[in-house]
Amino acid sequence: MKLGSVRHFVRRQWTDIQEGGTIALRYKLALLRRRFNNAMALLLFLPIFGAPLAVIRLMRPWLLVRFGMLESSGIGHFTLSVEIFLREIECGLHNPGQKFVDIWFVQKIVCNRVLLDKWSRILTIWPRAIAQPISLLNQLIPGGRLHNIPYRYVNDRSTPWQLSDIHNVLGSTRPLLTFSREEESQGFSALKSMGIEKNDSIICFTARDVAFHSERHLRWDHRNSSVHTIAQVMNELTLRGYKAVRMGAKVTERLRSTNPSIIDYSTNGMRTELLDLFLISRCRFMVGTGAGLDVVAPTFRRPLVSVNVAEFGNMDWHGNYLIFIPKRFWSNVEKRFLTFAEIFRLGAHLFSMTWQYRREGIEWVDNDVDEIRAVVLEMEQRLSGSWVSNPEDEELQSRFRSIWPLRQNGRPLQARIGADFLRQHPELLG
Repeated sequence: MKLGSVRHFVRRQWTDIQEGGTIALRYKLALLRRRFNNAMALLLFLPIFGAPLAVIRLMRPWLLVRFGMLESSGIGHFTLSVEIFLREIECGLHNPGQKFVDIWFVQKIVCNRVLLDKWSRILTIWPRAIAQPISLLNQLIPGGRLHNIPYRYVNDRSTPWQLSDIHNVLGSTRPLLTFSREEESQGFSALKSMGIEKNDSIICFTARDVAFHSERHLRWDHRNSSVHTIAQVMNELTLRGYKAVRMGAKVTERLRSTNPSIIDYSTNGMRTELLDLFLISRCRFMVGTGAGLDVVAPTFRRPLVSVNVAEFGNMDWHGNYLIFIPKRFWSNVEKRFLTFAEIFRLGAHLFSMTWQYRREGIEWVDNDVDEIRAVVLEMEQRLSGSWVSNPEDEELQSRFRSIWPLRQNGRPLQARIGADFLRQHPELLG
């Protein structure tokens, strides 16, 4: 490496730490520690797992053994991404052209054991203590690329994340995840205990808050919002005969609602890992704020509404099952809201850390009740067949798509931005 490149690298790290403070410093130290651990792992695992890896590589002309990690620590990573990959395999993608076997292992944290059990019936999952060292050695020792399962991991910036259905397999397939008769019986019994009948139409909703990941330092505070604005909209939907169920394993506060058709499942003591999946599989559609739980809905081929989305640049991960509305960005420098074009130029639609907004003098403004109501009703009307489209809405959609920046690891936008949101804020289009 040239001396100039080293100096540039050091200056960039120092700038990031100055702007990001202790949060950025901890992030950099974690990356450094991970790379050090990889080097130590090579020295530790080579005497133990080197021989099995050598045998696996020697077998390659007759049987290709591939290893891959399931991103099991987050419910979004562990549902839709796996579903899409398996459907891609079924459609003939990722076939190496010879006899092969794929061996998986999970991360240290498994977010949902019921889900792990279901995937274990479809996938070959080995104990992490055996498969992970072999996989790590294979990646560290040159010549092992063919032994990596071609799964598109979230940290690989060179390709769209596996959660992105780039081959459009969801629309032509049914969900792989199903429930046994016993599980269905348990699910319907639990629903009845909450006042939900078997044939009731359900809308699941959730809002990420500071309880998510125990965010003591608010490194992702821009992704949080209040559930109460969504709950106000749910009141209106219950008048149309829906039952609304608030989801989420970790929440800060209970709902302030006396409506018997709005069930605070997050805090009523009935939450289970099985029921998390079962409820979403039964919903008419889901309303969320960009947390991992949201994408359980498209895993079961259920539509999704995303509101209060700060990192709306990631909406290109999703298909046409999604309608979203972003938070608006107020510039403390310009003393006005930024247009979409200005947001895209800054890269603020992809800011993943709260300190990045502060660095640019940006404050995010949550969607109000009227904005959320409009986009939720748009989804409900589209599904019920009562939505009336008009040329103005399609023109606004086209204008938004025309300025949408295509990124290296993204794809053309498939999702829709809320029609009423664009009607109310045409100035954001410039």
